[in-house]
Amino acid sequence: MVYVSLLVISLLLITGLGLYSWRNRSAPGVASFSIMMFFGAFWMLTITLMLTSTSHNQALLWYRASFISIASLPVAQLVFVARYLQSPLITPLRLTLMSVIPLLTQVSVWTDERLHTFFVSVSIVEHDGLMVLQSWTPSYWFFIHTIYSAIILFFGLTWLFGHAISQFRIFRGQSVAFIVGTLILAIPNFAFAIGLIPPDIIILPFCMILTCTFYFWAIFHQKLLNLVPVARSKMVDIMQDGMIVLDTGNRIVDINPTAQKALSVSGDVIGQSALLLFEPWPMIVERFLNSQETQTEIAISSSGEDLYYEVRITSLVDNNQKAAGRLLLFRNITQRKKIEHKQALLLESLNEKNVELEKLYSMALDANPMTGLPGNNSIAAAITRTIQGHTQEGVIYTDLDNFKAFNDKYGFALGDEVIKFTAEIVGGAVVTADASTAFVGHIGGDDFVLLVPSGKISEIADIVIAEFDEGIREFYSDEDLQQGYISSVNRKGEAEEFPIMSISLAGVDLSQGHYGEYVGVNDACAELKKRSKAKAGSTFSMDLRTRKM
Repeated sequence: MVYVSLLVISLLLITGLGLYSWRNRSAPGVASFSIMMFFGAFWMLTITLMLTSTSHNQALLWYRASFISIASLPVAQLVFVARYLQSPLITPLRLTLMSVIPLLTQVSVWTDERLHTFFVSVSIVEHDGLMVLQSWTPSYWFFIHTIYSAIILFFGLTWLFGHAISQFRIFRGQSVAFIVGTLILAIPNFAFAIGLIPPDIIILPFCMILTCTFYFWAIFHQKLLNLVPVARSKMVDIMQDGMIVLDTGNRIVDINPTAQKALSVSGDVIGQSALLLFEPWPMIVERFLNSQETQTEIAISSSGEDLYYEVRITSLVDNNQKAAGRLLLFRNITQRKKIEHKQALLLESLNEKNVELEKLYSMALDANPMTGLPGNNSIAAAITRTIQGHTQEGVIYTDLDNFKAFNDKYGFALGDEVIKFTAEIVGGAVVTADASTAFVGHIGGDDFVLLVPSGKISEIADIVIAEFDEGIREFYSDEDLQQGYISSVNRKGEAEEFPIMSISLAGVDLSQGHYGEYVGVNDACAELKKRSKAKAGSTFSMDLRTRKM
């Protein structure tokens, strides 16, 4: 029963390896390793069932079933090596062809009682309570199976060993542990197959436990399932950075596909002078071919487009610390530069928007509560900016005539409606005149200020007068409109007749440069407003003064 116990232990060990590795099956080669372990577990299970069978026929059945794993394991091992090394050698078609012999082996094993193509004879006897293989005589397909399995197995191990020699220490450790563990199991079984070990000597559980021990060491100490080797040549070929290696004479020693594509050359440039390679870009020759260590960014024009590259040059030395050449690495960062440029423009735009928001916030705090238009502070700031900026703009100052008399007769509520109406008129005038950049402010009461393009001053003034004179009549009674005035009390308390409201406008062209500060503009507008109010009806007076000498 010692043999059975050892078989059960080996079964548990190899099953545990299969289940543990299956959790990380997305890593290269790990799924194939798990499948190997499951084949091995099935092998241990069938041999255990054979030894503990109660009849010769039952034992023979399980012995034949063991060949499902025995025939499949070499192919599974080769697939694992290919996946572990990330080689494209084992394609689906090749795997199918490789599986033909193992499949035919299954046919031969299970039809052996009638055809005897695998065994001429097999003898299983009971020994110490266990069903053991006493003797067997192989047929021709047994030799085909054995030779094929040996070729596949040792090809995979040789491939892995050859690759391990050129790898880092930890990857060599992984490969050696796997190779030794596999050989511990494979060599005795091949010795058994060719008759060097008698069939009644059961060494399988000892070999499997040792094999699992080496596999455990490879997995948990050498990180077999976590670290997978990648050939340095493959890394160089697939890296996104361009790579050029120069010797001490500036001759090209190596160039990867990325660099070939970027420079529109082929691998035939190996051995040529770098001066010829970079001849279309003399700036590169001047800046870099004599540099030992550098890291910078450059711009190169190609097909009318600027391409940006990050360039890094590193000196190479041999084992004696003597100069051996230089390594040039370059990366196309054009897309990154475009993104950075867009980000800079966006940041600039955001800053401008922030300034606008701050301006609007200030205007909102200063806004007239009745009309919502910017108030005194905003008006003063806007006019001051125009004066200091020497822009082509002018000021229009508006004031309603006879508004107090209207208020006294019709009341403050209707008076407020007249002020709102006036705000709509002046705001609509700048739109009608296509002066979308104009500024409209409300000083207070019935006084408004417009900051408009210099060439639009007279046009906007005419629109305001025409719209106001037409719309103001809606606020009067028919009686007052018919007589053309209203009767009210003047500021002295005397009865007086006041004409229908009109609007007086004063214009100052700031582009003439006569005024250097807001106060001067305000005084000029007040003076012009008085001149306009002295005339009957709605009028506009323009300041004609030009730049001071």
